[in-house]
Amino acid sequence: KAGPAIAVLDSWIEARIACNALLLGEFGTGKSALLVQWTLHRWAAGHKVALPLLVRLPPVSPEDSPPDLLLKAAGLASTPANLAVLELLIRRRHLVPVFDGFDEYATKVDASALLRSCRTSYLAPEPSLTGLEAPLTSIRAAHERMSLRYFDETRVQKLALSLGGIEAVETMRSVAGMPGIHDLVRRPLMLDLVLRAVSEIPIGQPVSAAGIF
Repeated sequence: KAGPAIAVLDSWIEARIACNALLLGEFGTGKSALLVQWTLHRWAAGHKVALPLLVRLPPVSPEDSPPDLLLKAAGLASTPANLAVLELLIRRRHLVPVFDGFDEYATKVDASALLRSCRTSYLAPEPSLTGLEAPLTSIRAAHERMSLRYFDETRVQKLALSLGGIEAVETMRSVAGMPGIHDLVRRPLMLDLVLRAVSEIPIGQPVSAAGIF
């Protein structure tokens, strides 16, 4: 069911139907920004349950265990008492672990609700997978899957206007015909980078994410 991203996340957590969710999207579509915004939204709204506890996975130390990551995200010292309280709050759904950037750490958390983000490409359809793809694919069926869409032309224009005013909108129109540019500017992160780098983009040459960076 399509809808505003924060409203969709709220509906998932409040419906209590699927305990776990995967937030999917290609690079630059705004997964990390959305999770931060949703976390702030839930806490600011004064909810008493299902408050996100956001963990930014990459980079993490090999020595960090899932409980360590959650304690750090909560700003708590790693003590047995703090861990016991945190585990209780998570199991009773007062807190919802949110892992930004799917990782093997996220498969080891005992929680009544859990949200993870990853790039859509990690969900390859092949039966034989390795690394992150294997655990992610094996638990796919048990999860609510939510995907961030690319921006349409209207949203591209609105974001360009908010980033750089009319000049930015005119810039977007002037580069619209460049090979590869259309796919990039439909991703919020890449649209901002394109506007910053537009003066250095060779006219008539294919544009790629690597080239923009």
